[in-house]
Amino acid sequence: MSTMNWALKSVLVIAISCLAIPATQGQGPKSDISTVIAAGKVNGDTYTNTYFGISLTVPKAHFISSSELKTAGRAANLVQVVSDAPQGAENYTVTIRANSRENYPKEMTITDYVGRVRREMEKEGLEIKSDGVQVVISGVRFTGVVILVLERPNFGYYRGIYSGFMNGYAVSFDVQCRSEERLQQILSSSVKIYPN
Repeated sequence: MSTMNWALKSVLVIAISCLAIPATQGQGPKSDISTVIAAGKVNGDTYTNTYFGISLTVPKAHFISSSELKTAGRAANLVQVVSDAPQGAENYTVTIRANSRENYPKEMTITDYVGRVRREMEKEGLEIKSDGVQVVISGVRFTGVVILVLERPNFGYYRGIYSGFMNGYAVSFDVQCRSEERLQQILSSSVKIYPN
């Protein structure tokens, strides 16, 4: 085979592979976790990650970058933001996580993935308030589980973990606040997703 034919065939294979990515819902990661982490930047009150096309904007908040967060294997906490309002009941935290699809069976659905999250929470003795919760962010659907975390009797917070498959990863938004109703409000007001 001539060099020209080989090059043409290579370009065609790459083009077909790129077209197949949306059809498989991003089941195979295109980059390792260090590339995904490096695609994230904090600028003022906004975190953006160009690998996923995500932005998280939280005015007057404290950002903790990925270098200070847990990274293990093909998974990482990409960023965490803590909003400390003068009224303690208004405080909240948002963590964005990425977990490679390579860590799980190919046939795993997002419902299966969220089921695993739920079982881990149950093992920790946490109370599941809602399961299979659907939330749409900028037209992208995420499935979640809501947990009640009691710090002492009659005092605690709600934790919603909403996950979706994006670009070869399970991307999760972990939101913590004092009321279950605010979980999705915080997501819809602070997170935007742009097509890659």
